[in-house]
Amino acid sequence: MWIQKSTLPNTWLRLRDYKAGAVVEGYRTGGPYLAHVGYSVDIHWIRLTPFGEQFYRENWQCYRELYPDVDAPAPDMEKS
Repeated sequence: MWIQKSTLPNTWLRLRDYKAGAVVEGYRTGGPYLAHVGYSVDIHWIRLTPFGEQFYRENWQCYRELYPDVDAPAPDMEKS
């Protein structure tokens, strides 16, 4: 998922620091080897935590009704 850096302080950090539990977490993977600089660059990612997945499943319908124009996919209810 590509994320605009200006969004990080206001949105992603709030989700990471959510009072009930972290909704998202950061992780990194090794990027491609860059021969011109002589090393690999880590790629930083953001993903939902297990708590975040559960929160999404439990609250999707409410937010769907509040914001009908937002194209948010229906959650996979089999994981509940």
